[in-house]
Amino acid sequence: MKRSHDSMVGGHVGAGHAGYGGYGGWLGEAGFQVVGMSPAGCTLAVRGDAMGTVIGKGGMNVRHIMMTTGCRIKVADDDDPATNTRSVEIHGAYEQCQAAQHMIQVRCRADNL
Repeated sequence: MKRSHDSMVGGHVGAGHAGYGGYGGWLGEAGFQVVGMSPAGCTLAVRGDAMGTVIGKGGMNVRHIMMTTGCRIKVADDDDPATNTRSVEIHGAYEQCQAAQHMIQVRCRADNL
């Protein structure tokens, strides 16, 4: 089982949204997929090569996303070698999770430029 970095800002309920690809749909060049949803939040599979941009130096970008949206975000320590993706768990209110997914999508797209 992989360990995760756990940083808390707050929140309790979350879900994916069809506007961001919905449950199970790849977002093409966006670089992530919603792979799980629960009453406690959602889980994204983010391309391994985009994680540096998502996390930022010393975790600065993830902290910014959490402070801006109010979500709690947990990032797996290692990529899944079979898919070259890393698990990112987002916990918060539905609107907070949507905002965090959008911010991650923007960072992944910027990484492709």
